[in-house]
Amino acid sequence: MQRKEMMARSGKTTKVGYYSTSLEDKYTKPKRKILYIHPISGSGGALSALIRILNKLDKTRFCMKVICPGPGSSYDLLINQGFNVAIERGIKTFHHHVCGWRSLRFIHKMVIEFVGIFVSAFFTYRLAIRERPDFIHLGSGALLGSALGAKIAGVPVVWHIREHLADGYFGIRKRIIANYIDFLSDKVIAIRESEARRLKKTKKLRVIYDCVDFDEFDRKINGDAFRKEFKLNEEDRCVATFGAVTHYKGSLQFVQAATSILKSHNNIRFFLFGPIRRPSKGTFLGKIKFTVGQFLYKKYYGYVDRIEELISEDNKNKILIAGNRHDVPRIMAGIDLVVFPSTLPHSALPIMEAGAMAKPVVASKWGEHDELVLNGITGLLVTPGNSEDLAKAIVEIVDSPERARKMGEEGYKRAKKLFNADKNIVDLMRIYDEILG
Repeated sequence: MQRKEMMARSGKTTKVGYYSTSLEDKYTKPKRKILYIHPISGSGGALSALIRILNKLDKTRFCMKVICPGPGSSYDLLINQGFNVAIERGIKTFHHHVCGWRSLRFIHKMVIEFVGIFVSAFFTYRLAIRERPDFIHLGSGALLGSALGAKIAGVPVVWHIREHLADGYFGIRKRIIANYIDFLSDKVIAIRESEARRLKKTKKLRVIYDCVDFDEFDRKINGDAFRKEFKLNEEDRCVATFGAVTHYKGSLQFVQAATSILKSHNNIRFFLFGPIRRPSKGTFLGKIKFTVGQFLYKKYYGYVDRIEELISEDNKNKILIAGNRHDVPRIMAGIDLVVFPSTLPHSALPIMEAGAMAKPVVASKWGEHDELVLNGITGLLVTPGNSEDLAKAIVEIVDSPERARKMGEEGYKRAKKLFNADKNIVDLMRIYDEILG
């Protein structure tokens, strides 16, 4: 008590995290509890974004707990980094966005996911009553049930919309989901202006770009270790794509472009870094499911097999499916060009990370990528799904080292301005303060 009185009389302050707070407040104010609900068990851009938020938040003001829908790489990585994590298997997602769009061919899955909204609402309600957080931060627009459960429990919701809402038939679905999000949330965060335009425009809505930690993604990192690992010569140029090996990431188009380029450019090496999502067919039931799925949904089933078939014996050491890695900054330090050839619009964290590492980018020309890539200045934009355009753009940059260097520098400046974690986390904490009053 004596110490508090002395501090109060002196009026001393100390900087705690990103805010200037009196020393008395630091010792007397209780921490506010935030419950983060993460949508998937696997790794990906949403997980990377969440970890950067958790690392940058002011630990003197907030205590955080993350809820995962099941065991997996997300849970393991969060635990290994020392975060407070729990599993709630009742948390379900409803895929209303373009990468998980359920057409009438998937009517059975649509029904299951619709029921899952109410299952998830029940478990989230129970979770909110048990944990008693000051507010819940939802990490995906697909967590429709969790938003409903939090609303019933009377807990404020900060809803992070990371997905590109699908129009659905005649745009009806998008309007319904946009109104649903607005009704159940207290604050809505879109990760780009283009995503915000697909949501309901109210005072709740803010835009905060996904961020990059410039201490982690330091352009001064030496890339020699990566080049040594893959036995690359000094004259070898490296082109890489980051993200799951799946149809909406454009993995097939990337390999098609690589195969075409290698006919005339023998000194380029191509890498696919990310989880390899191959449907299981190990059991008898798995084989039947895989066979039926491949017949009905050829676009999704057997996708990795089709990519591997494209890679000839002569090119197997030049086009590498390198799997998931957690040392992305070290890899980016050793490559010459980052490619993001998505066939559907969605979160593009590798583009931002490439900017932080001063690397040029080739990306599919979607509306949101126009915000991230300045065509001809920080990189090149190409027609989505067109491997020929992709190949031309890759060659254009790789064959012009000085132009590539200038693009990297411009990308770095843009990343520093828009995607800097130190700046963006302050904007997020302002939203938290508004929620807390």
